[in-house]
Amino acid sequence: MVLYRYKKIRSQAKLIPRHTVSEAIDLITKEVKIMTRRIGMILLGIWLIATGLLQVISVAIPGIGIIMAILAMVAGLFILIGK
Repeated sequence: MVLYRYKKIRSQAKLIPRHTVSEAIDLITKEVKIMTRRIGMILLGIWLIATGLLQVISVAIPGIGIIMAILAMVAGLFILIGK
């Protein structure tokens, strides 16, 4: 199955093949991998900043160790999925 798009050439509408279904699926898969890798890197950046701030500012937040561990695991998971 081929996806088509219309293109006007000299006042005539012609069907021009754009991508096959397998090419479209490959493009979507590539974009999803890039997006999950970006999310993982953003979460990793948040984790690094939060870890640094918690060391500099001595604030007692209950359960922060568990929150930081979960954030680190989610970031790592997104980075691995993106590979």
